[in-house]
Amino acid sequence: MKRTDLERKERELDRKEKRNRQLARQTEPDEEYNPGYFIKQLTALYRHDDEKIYNTQTDEKILELLLLMKESIAEKQWEPVIRKSVKATGITGKEKAIEELQAMMKD
Repeated sequence: MKRTDLERKERELDRKEKRNRQLARQTEPDEEYNPGYFIKQLTALYRHDDEKIYNTQTDEKILELLLLMKESIAEKQWEPVIRKSVKATGITGKEKAIEELQAMMKD
């Protein structure tokens, strides 16, 4: 075989391997729990209007997510996650909601 034929085959193999890696990445479920995941999930669970969040104390899904967060990410990241998720709602009474959620994390 000529050198150009060998190089072409190598390029084709590289392309196939790259496609396989990309397909594997796309089909694998994202089991990584990172702060961004928790911010999005918490924001989606909140029931709120322009002034406050109503279900911080009563929603079991929020409690379950907070417990999962305690297990999955470092303690120093808990407060920023809570703050950013509350901030994403755009409510005016942010501090009260943050305090309620942080109290739930301590329990």
